[in-house]
Amino acid sequence: IAWNCLPRALFQKLFRQDLLVASLFRNFLLAERIMAASNCSPVSFPRLPPTHQHPMWQAWDLAAEMCLLQLPGLLADPTAEFVPSSFFSEQLTAFELWLAHGSSDKKPPEQLPIVLQVGCQRSCGGV
Repeated sequence: IAWNCLPRALFQKLFRQDLLVASLFRNFLLAERIMAASNCSPVSFPRLPPTHQHPMWQAWDLAAEMCLLQLPGLLADPTAEFVPSSFFSEQLTAFELWLAHGSSDKKPPEQLPIVLQVGCQRSCGGV
């Protein structure tokens, strides 16, 4: 969401140069999303544009809801196993399709930073 909404230089400064700063600003975006439901607006410096209505939040909402829907079954049955979200693998598949069938005049998918970050973390030993 930040990659789509911020100027590239600001995105790089806040989300790529320092892990602690990146974590703070990721959490700020989530806080903005949650607090908007209560008509509250968190404040940051530097000031960021509103992101709480970005269309990618719908994908995040769906992924979170799919995980939370498992809770009643997990609490009721101690032998039940949590089923991990398929969100990232679905985004990777969509990106692979875009690479195979996209063209240079088409805009890259909005999920591109998610796919690249997850891929990088996995190749570097994270996630």
